[in-house]
Amino acid sequence: MSQPVSLASFFSGGGGKSISWKDKPLGTRAGGRIKAIQPPSQVTDLVTKEPKFKKNGEPVMHVRIDLQTNERDPQDAEDDGTRSLYAQGWLIGAIGDALRRAGAGDTPQVGADLYVTLIERTPPETPGLNPTNKFTAEYTPPAVTGQFFAQQQPVQQPAYQAPVPQPQYAPAPGGYAAPPPAYVQPQQGFVPPIQVAPPVAPLPPKPDSLAQAAWDTMPDDVKRSVAATFSQLPPF
Repeated sequence: MSQPVSLASFFSGGGGKSISWKDKPLGTRAGGRIKAIQPPSQVTDLVTKEPKFKKNGEPVMHVRIDLQTNERDPQDAEDDGTRSLYAQGWLIGAIGDALRRAGAGDTPQVGADLYVTLIERTPPETPGLNPTNKFTAEYTPPAVTGQFFAQQQPVQQPAYQAPVPQPQYAPAPGGYAAPPPAYVQPQQGFVPPIQVAPPVAPLPPKPDSLAQAAWDTMPDDVKRSVAATFSQLPPF
């Protein structure tokens, strides 16, 4: 259950107050969010102050897990709720079972939530020793930020569309561009009147005293004016 720990997490953990199970009733639950996990270390005998060993000569080891809890000591103004859980004996097995149930491998992680509950206390086999505490544990893995981003759908970029050419207007006198002619929406049911060209009067006949060559070169309106003038002259 060893896990590397940086100097920053080691000193930031600070150890805090230890979670004690002495004289606690069965069903006592303690825990919080894991702040730091220290490497396994050998237990020191509280009486002899010497490293502790099992009967077979193996060292007794434990792991200190620093938790951020909701507990506060009203007598300590600087108590930030940090508590140290020393995992050894039955507690090691309980935490291992919780890790397997959560599918979290065999090592707890910083940022996970860990809670342990005292479920049984058995008398010691040797008089004078402490009773054996038995626990159950609950472990919730830390949230993985990468999964959040993996679930996000990529933003679909709109397909490129060529710009629509706009009509160009010739500059009006004065150097500015003339605006397009205003469009007036016709009223519903409106029928524009039919434009009828006025009748064109027929050309008068050529006066007898006027040469044909001169008559042919005259515009129509001049022919009408000349013919009207000759019609008002007295006969010769």
